[in-house]
Amino acid sequence: MEILSVPKEKEERRFELRGAAFGTTWCVRFRSPPAQPEPLRSRLTQELERIESTFSHWRKNSRTSQFNATRSTRPQPISEEMLHLVSFALRISALSQGAYDITVAPLTSAWGYGPEGNPQVPPSDSALADRLRSVGWDKLRLDPDELTLAKSDPALALDLGSILQGYAADQIADLLDAQGCPESLIEVGGELRARGAWTVAIENPADPNRPLEVLTLKDSALATSGLARARKKLGNSSVSHVMSAQTGRPVEGTADLCSVRMPTCLEADAWATALLASHWPQARDLAREAGVEAWFLEKNGGLEHSPPPGDGAVPRLSR
Repeated sequence: MEILSVPKEKEERRFELRGAAFGTTWCVRFRSPPAQPEPLRSRLTQELERIESTFSHWRKNSRTSQFNATRSTRPQPISEEMLHLVSFALRISALSQGAYDITVAPLTSAWGYGPEGNPQVPPSDSALADRLRSVGWDKLRLDPDELTLAKSDPALALDLGSILQGYAADQIADLLDAQGCPESLIEVGGELRARGAWTVAIENPADPNRPLEVLTLKDSALATSGLARARKKLGNSSVSHVMSAQTGRPVEGTADLCSVRMPTCLEADAWATALLASHWPQARDLAREAGVEAWFLEKNGGLEHSPPPGDGAVPRLSR
């Protein structure tokens, strides 16, 4: 669960459209009501459902689930859209030296964060070792010219959950642009995409009434990944949902929360996970090297801001 909130703004009227997707909620806030709110709500709902049903590995018939189910290591045909998502994810994996990895699906399921069910105890060392053999972003072979994706291990499985909500927010922004809606604040599962300037807050997991940071989000995105609210009990252990592709276990020695501001929500969503999955203080160094603006909530409760490069302009991932 993402832990980012939008403070109430009393100086202006607000109009909102709301719904459910990705096992969470979504909301689009407007400064004035759109011309036809109910048809627009229906269109937004359809687009979010399209993305979830196409790419979520929680949906049995999704393209992701079909790729995961096949035991073949031969190239599988993919769409331009899936090419975009996977190629983007692989770039983040390379930049983060493997801290970010979309092939952790066997691990998230082993720890009770996947569609396989809810185990009552942590996986054994031998079970983790078996699953780790099928994990690794370098086991994917993407062919942009042929529009194919292959895996070198038959048991490799994708989990695109770390980018789908951010990607969905971007798609909603494009849809609203096409509908002629000038300004909006889009929120999908806590990930934000602003069109125009909006005041937002990074919520404090220890005290929601005292935000960690309040900032103006203008024509950019803010995504947050945190460990506190997604924790669950597994046997005698308290575990989180962010997995290490190196150890097969929930990440340790990291910040409690990471928020990232980027031009698109896809970028912000991926980087928030990548930085949280990196050990501290290496995560701070990675943010600076990659030119990513980030806020880190440290274990001692301190908030550290890693500013964007240059004159404070919002950074963009080099392509």
